[in-house]
Amino acid sequence: MDTTRKVMKKVRTEKGITYRQLSDETGISPTRLHRIESGSREPYVEEIQSIFTALLNEDEKNNE
Repeated sequence: MDTTRKVMKKVRTEKGITYRQLSDETGISPTRLHRIESGSREPYVEEIQSIFTALLNEDEKNNE
């Protein structure tokens, strides 16, 4: 799970996406996103899917 967190943070920060923006896309609170990314909370599988779908969709938005 540690690798998932690192990838999440790397992709999110490289794209300049804030917790608030990611929250708007995923429906996961900014606080929970921070806790998942920092390792203080374990994400549910559905949350991981939602987070990475939103991060990947950000690429598609930028290419339009």
